[in-house]
Amino acid sequence: AFVDDGLPIKDLQLQGIVAGRRGLQAIIGTVTSEQTYYCQGGERVGGFTVTSVEKDKVLLEKNGKIFELRVR
Repeated sequence: AFVDDGLPIKDLQLQGIVAGRRGLQAIIGTVTSEQTYYCQGGERVGGFTVTSVEKDKVLLEKNGKIFELRVR
């Protein structure tokens, strides 16, 4: 899992959601570095913890605050 505490939420973009053997996975890209991460609940991306992956959105948590990413 990718760990970087320096990314603001605006730099993360939900690119898609796929169904895999272990359930739904989010495809999250970073606007600044063009990195792409495949992650699921409990994993960390850019200092955020993925709390849930749903069919149309991903919920992330950081410092007790919940953020929502949707496919654009």
